[in-house]
Amino acid sequence: MFTDTLLTILVIYSFAFFITGILMIILEPKGDETRYQQKVTEYTMLAIGSVATLAFSLFGLTSL
Repeated sequence: MFTDTLLTILVIYSFAFFITGILMIILEPKGDETRYQQKVTEYTMLAIGSVATLAFSLFGLTSL
């Protein structure tokens, strides 16, 4: 019971971070090119990390 609740919260949390990362990439202002590329890389890593967490959480939920 506790594990299901924890994994469900983790799924919601990681999905929210994925959406946040995608929105931050889209809404990043294109001023300085170097800074823009750095920020897009950071936000991409955030989105990739959240997808990995989401996959792990969903796998954990479906295997219980």
